[in-house]
Amino acid sequence: MPQLKLGRYIDFAGNEYEVTDIAAHSQTNEKMIIYYAIAQGGLLVCPFSVWSETENHNGSTLARFTHIDDIPKTEIILPDKPEGINKLSPPQEKIDLFLSLFSGRTNVYAKRWESIKTGKSGYSPDCSSAWTPLCPKHDSIHTNIVERNSAAVRRTAAPPFR
Repeated sequence: MPQLKLGRYIDFAGNEYEVTDIAAHSQTNEKMIIYYAIAQGGLLVCPFSVWSETENHNGSTLARFTHIDDIPKTEIILPDKPEGINKLSPPQEKIDLFLSLFSGRTNVYAKRWESIKTGKSGYSPDCSSAWTPLCPKHDSIHTNIVERNSAAVRRTAAPPFR
């Protein structure tokens, strides 16, 4: 009889099977694989010659069935932690960075923002002297809005971050 390991197999499409035995056809003496389809359930029989064939699947030639022990183990390599301050850094490191970048600037503070569309939120540097020579903005659309609503902008300005 042909050699075949008993046990769990995976076909080229990812389905799992349990090979329980090898038998011979009673009239032709053809070798048959007796196996159980794990996901679908049910005992099945397949000729050894068909079991051993290869399949062309998504441009690759693959064994129709592969024993689970013969599947190469892949090692998952996680990337190293990024250097410097990043989104995974502890909050105190982020605060220290912000303070170091804007030390001596009492008109710069962290302004909280939140996106209604995505649900994301965070902090961005903002300037309490916005739209002045101390903290110029070069966007003419926003400049016109601020000129028309300068009183409203002054009322909503947050206190300096210290």
